[in-house]
Amino acid sequence: MIKDARIGISEGDNLMLEDDVIKQAFDCLFPSNGKVNCKQMMELLGEYHYDRDNKLIYDSMKELAGKSDFITFDEFSKHLNIKFKDSRSSEGSDRIFHLLCEEYHTETLSADTLKAIRKELGEDKINDDLNRLINYSENNNKDITANDFYKQLNNKN
Repeated sequence: MIKDARIGISEGDNLMLEDDVIKQAFDCLFPSNGKVNCKQMMELLGEYHYDRDNKLIYDSMKELAGKSDFITFDEFSKHLNIKFKDSRSSEGSDRIFHLLCEEYHTETLSADTLKAIRKELGEDKINDDLNRLINYSENNNKDITANDFYKQLNNKN
């Protein structure tokens, strides 16, 4: 069974696809050659409600489906990493912030939401950025806004 996917805070220049849901789908559909039919993948993602619950994954596959009939997991991951490569820029951090807000159905990120993200990522994936965001939220007794998110990712207090 395919588990729910979550997008993690970037590590270096790479976006993390948590729980490897897309990799699982690729492996389930075409374990021998590693390529998946984009149309079939779109249908599968639709069945798991990615078209409404995880638009980043769904829209990224849709973009790639417009370019090719088949794609590998590595090509898909590379596409996401290029899309979010500039996570430290104002525009890049804004995209990630809104992605997380969309994922958690909120307009800001509370310390509790950030802790839930940390729990989902697992103790081995905790990074300084996430801890800094949690500390900022708790120390200032406020939710993280897009501007706070950018400043904390770039150590601009």
